[in-house]
Amino acid sequence: MGPAEDEDFAVWPENWDIVQFWRRICRHWVVVSGLNGTRIMGLDWTQIESKLHLLKIEDTEEMVNGLEIMEHAALKVING
Repeated sequence: MGPAEDEDFAVWPENWDIVQFWRRICRHWVVVSGLNGTRIMGLDWTQIESKLHLLKIEDTEEMVNGLEIMEHAALKVING
């Protein structure tokens, strides 16, 4: 288990669906390799859009807004 899996944390009920969806898509990242090394640029929104459609997510605007907040926070940690 990694550190995130070892710790308990609270999730507000209105954010639960977003967190659950994040767990399904958090491996869909755009990775760019260049002269300065490898960098993760953000989520692969094409894959996420497809998954939203496939899973028939109704409130896509709320889901996307929540995912963008989580993406931004994750990128700070991932890329330092």
